[in-house]
Amino acid sequence: MSFALFFHLGGDIDLLAPFLGQSDACGRPRVIVAEKLLAANPRLSIALGAHACAPHVILAQDADKNALRAALEGARVLLTASETTLRPHRLAHALTLEANAMGLRTFTMQHGVENVGLTYFDEYQGTDVTFASSHVLTWNGLANIPSKAADGTRKKVIDAGLVVNDPAMFAPWRAKLAQRLGVARLTVGVFENLHWTRFSDDYRRRFLDDLQATADALPGVRFLLKPHPEGRWLTERFGGARPQGDNILLIDPADPLGRLLTAPDLMPLADCVITTPSKTALDAALAGAPVAVAAYDGAYACYPALRTLASAEDWRKFVNLAAVGAPDLQERNRKFAAATVSSVNGRDNILSLVRETLA
Repeated sequence: MSFALFFHLGGDIDLLAPFLGQSDACGRPRVIVAEKLLAANPRLSIALGAHACAPHVILAQDADKNALRAALEGARVLLTASETTLRPHRLAHALTLEANAMGLRTFTMQHGVENVGLTYFDEYQGTDVTFASSHVLTWNGLANIPSKAADGTRKKVIDAGLVVNDPAMFAPWRAKLAQRLGVARLTVGVFENLHWTRFSDDYRRRFLDDLQATADALPGVRFLLKPHPEGRWLTERFGGARPQGDNILLIDPADPLGRLLTAPDLMPLADCVITTPSKTALDAALAGAPVAVAAYDGAYACYPALRTLASAEDWRKFVNLAAVGAPDLQERNRKFAAATVSSVNGRDNILSLVRETLA
């Protein structure tokens, strides 16, 4: 088991699960999981069970150097999906530093359209955000990496394409949600990622107000409202009134079913998607669901091909265009996906890199 995977955060599950079942030249991987993730996120247990895997090592958040080194015993390669110098990534970062010291080749993966240290920088998450990994696997090489990214990071970049999880893995739970939805009608997936520091209070207010106004204006349309599974801004941090209506269904991440279904899992249920800036836009575009990005302030350079929404009227126009199958929306999806990922066979590309290392 000279190929090690580290599952650290919830977003790692879909990115790393496709590597669990390897039995070719790479062998079955050594599975390292964060204790906190295993306890809090049932998606990880389902992914492991689907591949008949069990964790080889469970790491505590405060694991010391000896525990980190023991976790990597026998490995020659470490693959992570959320490793930077930022505090939320500190356990993956510490594990990678030890892996480097032990002589392993270390790889980490791009996990977002706006990925800190790669494609997104602000006053809180600036150019000082870097990677300990010796290789940074991005979705399309340096194509979308701005010049302000650290030179050391740019030198580590390899174009691997996008890794996607098996859509069948969580299909039984999607079917349960579909049963709960009942009678079919036009469905808009609305995804909020409002816990980010990038969003102002004005942005947050306008997003919720425009959702409410659009739902009121289009009572025959269903709105599936999905907060970010980790940020949970609307359901846990926001103290104001939530959008309400018979046609608004909140998929609470704290609900067992809501916890199991992430954005890619929900795309088959959505006729179109409205989202804050996030990877959800790419998930929708690849699934063929017309997608628009709510844009009230700030820069949206990563989404130039997509429609941007800045008012309730924009929301309604977009939903109405999606309802009649406006061809422009699918063309926008294709342009956005082509500009964002070089391919969707990232798993095979990464395995090729691992095989070269093991050879």
